[in-house]
Parts: sequence; structure tokens; C-alpha cells
Amino acid sequence: MNMGTLFRGSIGLILCVSLSVAQEEFQKRNIFPPNQFQYEISEDAKTLVSQQISNDDLENLRAGLGRYTNVSKTCLDHTMMILDGVRAGEFWALEMLDAVGKPPSAILRGNFKWLGSFSQCTNITAWVNVSGKVESPFSGKHCMATIVKAYGTPNKQLGSGPLPAAYGKIALSIAVCVPSSCDVYDVAGLVNSGLFALPENYIVYPLPTCTNTNIPLDWRAILAIVIFSIFGCLVVLATLLDALIYMVELNEPKEHATLKDVIEDVIAKEPANGVVNVVTNHHNATEYTPLIANNTQVAPKPTQHGIALRMLLCFSAYTNGDKILKVGPPSESSLDCVHGIRFFSMTWVMLCHTYFFGLVVTANPALLGDYLKRYSFQAIINGYFSVDAFFFLSGLLVSYLVLRELKAKNGKLNWIMYYFHRFWRLTPPYMLILMFSACLSRYVSTGPLWPEQGFERNYCNDTWWTNLLYINNFVKDDKMCMGWSWYLANDMQFHWISPILIIAFFKSAIAGYIVTGAMLLGHLIVTGTSWVPKYLHQAIYTNRTISSWFCSGIHSLQD
Repeated sequence: MNMGTLFRGSIGLILCVSLSVAQEEFQKRNIFPPNQFQYEISEDAKTLVSQQISNDDLENLRAGLGRYTNVSKTCLDHTMMILDGVRAGEFWALEMLDAVGKPPSAILRGNFKWLGSFSQCTNITAWVNVSGKVESPFSGKHCMATIVKAYGTPNKQLGSGPLPAAYGKIALSIAVCVPSSCDVYDVAGLVNSGLFALPENYIVYPLPTCTNTNIPLDWRAILAIVIFSIFGCLVVLATLLDALIYMVELNEPKEHATLKDVIEDVIAKEPANGVVNVVTNHHNATEYTPLIANNTQVAPKPTQHGIALRMLLCFSAYTNGDKILKVGPPSESSLDCVHGIRFFSMTWVMLCHTYFFGLVVTANPALLGDYLKRYSFQAIINGYFSVDAFFFLSGLLVSYLVLRELKAKNGKLNWIMYYFHRFWRLTPPYMLILMFSACLSRYVSTGPLWPEQGFERNYCNDTWWTNLLYINNFVKDDKMCMGWSWYLANDMQFHWISPILIIAFFKSAIAGYIVTGAMLLGHLIVTGTSWVPKYLHQAIYTNRTISSWFCSGIHSLQD
């Protein structure tokens, strides 16, 4: 059974479905009963699929699978049950055939990822007659097999010896729906020897990936869930308590803070004799009573809560949401112009990442070269400037605020708080996101494109501390957790060295220009050196993007 046989069988299945749904009886119904639908397809499939898949095809496939010793007996027996079911027109077997990845359109344009139907495959349950008793020995299992052309002598016995050192750049990823009793080695054996009858020098490499739809919670996930649950309870409790305090303070008697409040809030009665009586909250007064007493009342101080209560209220969604969403008149010292730059830079980053991550499932990657020539696509391929915009904003704000503080305090500043405040403001939420990505991302979704072990390599066991210290763009950068975190590392490192530039400019403009020029010169030298031919084999991402000495130029310009 080669690729042509599989394709013919799929065409037969499509034809039988088309004939079934085109019947006049179906057109007269609003709802087509699933059992009736399956029955009519099965009846038609017995004829149509049988015409496409001959007995010789099945016998050749059986012989090919039987000779391949790297497939376990259980997996092999269950695969034979599928073939018998397809031949007999069993609906569950036809569904397994239908769920397999098939040749789509745009193959000549690089459509080499045939994902099949994941949900259809994983929802299949086999029903076979064993010794007169109907049993369900297995269910469907969705796997992705990558087929490449090897140069040299290929070793199809995966796991039993070394793989070829060189293989073709073009890889074909095909989804296969196999019995749940098969492991990745069985899947490689099935594809290599039987299901697709690969030509010589074509192998499955690397090992196929099979999606596990029932992943048990490990200790990392349980610990992360407990921690997030604690924070969730704190948020709920603090929000309820904050709302209760607000309601109590709202119902308290209103104090008078100004003369205007006294005139508006205190009722003044004018009798018929023309004598004005002013009634206050504390005593009755005549027209001879001063409007402003010697013990003039002022606005009451906000209620002071204990430190424990204030710490708890830090988790209030009500107060924090009000601070984040509140829009008021800008202060005289605010830089409103940066908000527009921030907005456009942020949307620019999202636009570029949408295209970048979408390349994984692009149906026509061969046309990418044509898109690169379009003027409208220049914003995508030059998207790295959006990151430079954020570096510029970061440097601009830190220099503006620190210089203003130095000027107000005659050159004195608490430099310990300068470093600690930045670390304390970023690190807690940063580490929580890292914990979620490393411990819980594998449970968020499932499918052929979703990594079973999550997004982080080895659960960040070896590299989490580099993120904590903001050195992940230098130390073990090839195993970096959360690849986008290189930006935070660069930004923090720029924050560390910013006082050198800021103090220089505060002391003397000439000194500031000298330090800035030296930093720019170093940036240009290092960047230029990286393009020397002997360094071209190095990864551009590692050496020219995430290292701070390659990004320092734009940050230094803000000063």
C-alpha cells in the first residue's frame, strides 16, 4: 500500500460521503441522524473504497508490516484490524483513514505540513468482533511523522543505530492516525515500511511526535496551581474587603473642608423679620456668628489602616484597576508624546509576531520571497526597529526622571533604591509568568502543533536562575526560557549602566557626550566585527540580537 493506494482510498471515501449527502432524502431533512449518516456511508464505502483498495494492496501492506521487526506485535495486530475494518467498510476504520494527512493543494508552493484531523482521530474508538464478542481494543492516536531525504546509507531502524549526518532541507510532515497501542518507534516503523512505502533514501527523521491527550498533573503543575490559587484567594479577599471599606467610608458623615462647603451644605433659613439663622451641624448660630470660626475645620485625613491591612489591599482588583484605568489630566512634568510612540511600537511588535509565528502553518512559504519585495511588507521584515523604539523610550524615561531628581536634590540620589525599585517592580510578575510557562503551558491546550512538554526546554530546570538575575542573554542563551525575555534582560542591563551616562551629563554636557560617543563607538565596533566572515557561521539571533552590546547604541542615544 503506497502513497497512491492511500490517496485512492481517500478519494473513494470522499466520493461515498458526497453521494450520501447528495441524496434527496437528506435534502428534505433539517437534522440528519448520525447513525443513519454512518450507515449510508458504510454501505457506499463497501463498494467505493473496495474499488480503490484492492486485495493485492492489503496483502502487500500486510507483508511489508510483517517483515518489519521494529513494530511491536500489539501495534501490528491492531493496525491489521484497521485494514480489515477499512476493507469491510467499518465506520470507525474509515474515520481513521479519513483522519490521516493527505496531499493538499499548493504543494509546489511549499505546503508540506499535512496535519490531518486531530479531533477526529483522537475521538475514534475501535469496535471489533473478537471470538463472537464485540470489544474495543484501542482508540485513535494522532502522530506527526517527518519524512526527509537522507544522503548516504539511511538507517531506517530508528533507535538501533546512528542516523545519517546529512539530510534534505525539505521535510514533509504527515499526520497519521494509528492505534493507541503504538509508540513513536512503532509509528516510525509503520511509516517507513508499510503505510507510505517510502522510496529508497527517504526516512522518518527525527522520531515522530504523538499527541498525548491525557497528561497527568506533575508536581510542578500542582505546586504552580497552589501558588496561583493563593494569589487568587488574596485578590478575591482584598477586593471584597476594599469594597466593604469603601462603602463604610462612603456612609460616614461628611466633614466640611472649605467655606464653600459650609455655605452649600449648611441650610440657611431667613425668617420673615429678616434675621438670618445659619444652622450648622454642631450648634445654632445667628447672623452675628462668624462664618469661619476660630477652629476652622479642614479636610479630614484619609483613614489610616494597619500595615497588615494595607499589604492585603495591595491585591485589591478594585483599587489597582482604578489606578490602571483612571484617566486624569496630565501633570506639567509628564511626557505625553511617548504614549503615541508606545502605542505604535506595541502594535508593531504584535503585527510582526503574528506573521512570525504563523510561518509554522503557512500553506505557501515558497512565495515568501515575493512578499519580501513588496513595499507593504517592509514593516514586517524591519520589525526589529519596534524593539529599538522601546529601548529608546526606556532610556528616555529613566534619564528624564533621574536627571530631574538629581536637579531637585542637588546631585544626591538613593542609588540603592534606584536599582532595587526596578528589580522589585519587574521580578515578581516576571517570575510568575515564567512559572506558568514552565509548569502549566503543557496543560493549556493540545494538538499536533502544541508541544507536549510545554514551551520551555526541560521545564527551565537549568536556566530559570539566569532569568531571575537578568543575565539570560549571556549565560546559557541557547537554552533560554521564554525566548522573548531577552528584551527584559537587555533593558535591565541598560538600567544598570545608565547612571554612568546620567551622572556624566549631570556633571557636564561635554563629559556626557564623550561617554555617549565612546559607547556608540564600542557598539559599532562590536557589531561590525560580528560580520567578519569567520563569525558568519554563528547564529544571528544569538550574537546580533539578544546581546546587550549590540543593542546599547539606541539606548545611549536617549541621553
